[in-house]
Amino acid sequence: MVDSPNVELIGFAGHELDRDAVDANAFHVDRFRYPVAWRRELAIDQGRDVLAQLATLPDAEPMRCHTPIFGLRLWSGTDDDARLSICFRCNNIFAGPGTDRTFDGESPQARALLALLLALAPPDWKPGEDA
Repeated sequence: MVDSPNVELIGFAGHELDRDAVDANAFHVDRFRYPVAWRRELAIDQGRDVLAQLATLPDAEPMRCHTPIFGLRLWSGTDDDARLSICFRCNNIFAGPGTDRTFDGESPQARALLALLLALAPPDWKPGEDA
């Protein structure tokens, strides 16, 4: 994806925003916009752990909800290289046209990734959707 990227973890505050809504803080992935509850730039080792676990997710059939609770922004230098929204309910990772991916959200690898992301979230934050 990106060589030695910086990783920002984003917790969403709810469902996708209405296309007419104005929110300068929204997180954009392709044509989708999500309200942001919080953002956290990860330490290099934490970012590597997240990306390594993301790479181990087994493929599966997609579902249709895509109500993600987390986003990731990856960059090196000053360029935004990738943005992802991850939905553990519908087994989808949206990253833009032609780069979307499905995974088995109930697999041990997905549960481990979810546990890691939740551990990196602020302790008082509660996801808006069932994880």
